[in-house]
Amino acid sequence: MLYKIPLANPLIGEEEARAVYEVVRSGWVREGELVRRFEEEFARYLGVRHAIATSSGTAALHVALAALGVGPGDEVIVPSFTCVPPVAMALLVGATPVLADIEPETYNLDPGSVERVITNRTKAIIPINYAGHPAELEVLQEIAEDHGLYLLNDAAQALGASYKGRGIADFGQVSIFSFSPNKTITTGEGGMVVTNDDELAERARIIKDYGQKPRFHYVELGHNYHMTEMQAAMGLAQLRKIDRILKLKRRNARLMTELLDELDGIRPPIEKPYCTHAYCLYTVRLTTDKIGRDELMAALAARGIQTRVYFPPVHGSPLMAKYAHRRDRLTVTEEVASSVLSLPISPTLTEEDIFYMREALESLL
Repeated sequence: MLYKIPLANPLIGEEEARAVYEVVRSGWVREGELVRRFEEEFARYLGVRHAIATSSGTAALHVALAALGVGPGDEVIVPSFTCVPPVAMALLVGATPVLADIEPETYNLDPGSVERVITNRTKAIIPINYAGHPAELEVLQEIAEDHGLYLLNDAAQALGASYKGRGIADFGQVSIFSFSPNKTITTGEGGMVVTNDDELAERARIIKDYGQKPRFHYVELGHNYHMTEMQAAMGLAQLRKIDRILKLKRRNARLMTELLDELDGIRPPIEKPYCTHAYCLYTVRLTTDKIGRDELMAALAARGIQTRVYFPPVHGSPLMAKYAHRRDRLTVTEEVASSVLSLPISPTLTEEDIFYMREALESLL
């Protein structure tokens, strides 16, 4: 279905097209010099020592967990209110996911819930910085340090966000990013592992490259998680636009919030005063029983506005019945997941688009 206002519409154009075309013309399309440049420029943008490119954000999570040495017998604390990769990658390395509850305002990991589920088997905590709003990273880092745990900062949705004046990648032993089309910048697919730990970076590079060092000398159980030169060329072009992209998304979010604040029955997302929201998603919460969430989504679709539920809780999926896992009481998760929907927040949105969405919501609510 074609939408008048799609959920995600990245800011890509001739610059990206020319960059990818030049790679194709060169004949060298597998990971090479452009990937190295993308890693270096991405690390410089974030102010970190190492950036290791991968084929996806999910691959970045797998590499990060493996590089940290998380494996069978370990427990990893993750939210149930998430896309599946943090849970699935914990399972893939043989660890047990432990599902914690979320805060009712930002929908991020609740530090109190995290503390309740820590055991002597806990190895890592993975906050997801929901929608681009930082989790309580300082608090979670303190909890991790107090218990001798790793903080693996899943910043897939939060490139460009900040917490208490610090960049999003300043927290935890390692952070990961995603470049899928609805993220701050896109390479189509792709991801990045970032860290200031030299040894961790070296392990990550080996694991994503078949586990070899040097070539054909295998020292780790590794994978083929290479990024292509086409992706890197696109990523470099996108990095040159990142400040503009973030400015446009934040401008659009401010106007959306200003307009939706006037409506009864819907709650816009918040931005805590000590945080900078990256607005990967613009997630609202339905606070009326005059119309059901699914009915509202169908009615918006009929008006050409694409919406989506981010996220149905993982603990309700058939996958979790197949694997050993533990969970805290997920009361807030279930309340939030039953009433949220994400509206378009692309950098390409116009004021006309935003007013159109507001009028559609007003008429339906």
